[in-house]
Amino acid sequence: SMVDSAHAALITAGKLPPSPEHVPALLNETFVDNGMLKASYVNSFRELYALHRQIAHGDIISISGVEIDQWQKNAENFLIEMTKIIDMLIESRKNLQETKGRSITETAGINETQTSKLSELASELPEIEEETI
Repeated sequence: SMVDSAHAALITAGKLPPSPEHVPALLNETFVDNGMLKASYVNSFRELYALHRQIAHGDIISISGVEIDQWQKNAENFLIEMTKIIDMLIESRKNLQETKGRSITETAGINETQTSKLSELASELPEIEEETI
């Protein structure tokens, strides 16, 4: 779910989603560097991807239930953050189209650092059909 949700957020931001091992770098560039996502979420993605690879290669053959529960919680939190980013990007794009003259900050209630990046990302997205929203 972390790879899929990260890909969805990147696509919504107008980025071509890379293979999973390259997702953290693009998340950093697209969202962390612009104050839209905390680096800890990218670190969680990177750590879980590394764990997945270790299990797939037989380097790790057992994992405790407590560890699984913690990884599940990290994945759920990551999914929530990606959903928030997607919702924010879609809302900003929709509001930009509807208001044209009003400030994105007023419309979406976001800070100035995020405003310029959202405007840039929104302008790169294709037009959204009314029925898809």
